[in-house]
Amino acid sequence: MKKTLVSAVVFGLISLPAFAEGLLVEQRAEVAVSVEMETGETVEELRPAELVRPGETVVFTVHYENQMAEAVENIVLEMPVPEEMVFVQGSADYEGVNTLYSVGDGVFHSWNELSIEDEAGSRPAGAYDVRAIKWVFTDAVPANTMDEISFRAVLK
Repeated sequence: MKKTLVSAVVFGLISLPAFAEGLLVEQRAEVAVSVEMETGETVEELRPAELVRPGETVVFTVHYENQMAEAVENIVLEMPVPEEMVFVQGSADYEGVNTLYSVGDGVFHSWNELSIEDEAGSRPAGAYDVRAIKWVFTDAVPANTMDEISFRAVLK
């Protein structure tokens, strides 16, 4: 038998349990740093986002863990994009998850349907307009498993 989870909204840089027993959800923010290895190869490392400079990329990650003995369906995770950040288009897309975006009006759309209404009319929204991400899982999360989902944004 599968359980159904309504939703979990992750705000700020805190850890919090989801609204269903047995599902743990935690958030972290890390700065993406390029590091040159002894071989001369450059690799990306993620470090805690204690100090972020303009132009640096921050990876916002949601770690989720199904601690139950059965799969959980209908998981919805929502995470704001901080006002001082510019979302990196394509960084929130995952297989088995329907990714939706909001421009700050509380309404979520697919990327192709995202638009801005202003005094001049309507225009397609860009990555700089995104204020929240919503992940709607189309696949159940198996029992006793953990995974992560994330997006990237650049400090203005």
